[in-house]
Amino acid sequence: MNFMKMNLFRMFVTIFIFITIFGCTKKQETIFHIDEIFEKTATIALEEVEDMPIFIFTDFGFYTFETSFSKISKYNNTGEYELSFGKKGSGPGEIELGVAISYSENDKWLGIFDVTRFSISYFDSNGDFLEYGEPNVLGIPHFLLCKDKITVNTYTQLPKNSIKKIYIDVIAINDEKILEKDAKFIDDSELVDFYLYSIKKNNVFVLDRRETDFDIFSYNPTNKELQKNDLDKNQIKIDDKDRITSFSSIDDYLIVSIARRYQKAVCYFFDLKGNFLGIVDFGKELKIIAGAYNNYLYIYRRDKQDNQFMDIYKINE
Repeated sequence: MNFMKMNLFRMFVTIFIFITIFGCTKKQETIFHIDEIFEKTATIALEEVEDMPIFIFTDFGFYTFETSFSKISKYNNTGEYELSFGKKGSGPGEIELGVAISYSENDKWLGIFDVTRFSISYFDSNGDFLEYGEPNVLGIPHFLLCKDKITVNTYTQLPKNSIKKIYIDVIAINDEKILEKDAKFIDDSELVDFYLYSIKKNNVFVLDRRETDFDIFSYNPTNKELQKNDLDKNQIKIDDKDRITSFSSIDDYLIVSIARRYQKAVCYFFDLKGNFLGIVDFGKELKIIAGAYNNYLYIYRRDKQDNQFMDIYKINE
């Protein structure tokens, strides 16, 4: 009788330990389909775009910028193409070698940085050239956004008396540096990792992108408080052939998009505190989350004929 009681006791103890261990280590719910969270509102065939573009997202839609042609095209959130402007050259409103650099939500200005003249060409929302501007940083600017009265700037700072292959990556908010990487020497084949960011609810979320890892910080411009999010990255693995392509915030989600080998795209979802929620795996489709702005999420894709599209989503109500 005592033997049976002892075995029953051991069995209950074993079951209790099993439930405790596996209850605490239960996997987070995985998001399998983008349509479970977002509602597709429009699909745009980017017929005016000939080359792989850089995207600039705005409060009314987005711009595409084709570096090879210095061409800018404008689309709205209802899925309509509006206009194209810009061309190569050295005259007013012409761009010799440009990179997308800035958008101001307050005055609707788009700025394109011209590497050859080291200046910014500003255009209004109708595509009319306005004026030239000088970047307020010593180095190579990546992108600047003015939104919710917050100005965010990322750029590569060149140390004094250094050769061009040494860089220090910097992110500044309202003209104040908040993060700065150590000086690094790179060769011609190495990819330069820099900061990505997203403005959400009067806070700025910053992704520090590195070769096989990343961290996310939150910054409050009002009290100038910088905090490192305690990210749950147990189910995330990045190898040296992966590339973090975008970082977005929409509703209560932070989204990290990663392009993997064999054209595979995976997007990791976190809440605003850094808790892992799940993934959207696009498989081998040529599809990636290009960015987000306000309540809109933009997914860029290409078909087998190399036609380009932008799918526009909104958060499910």
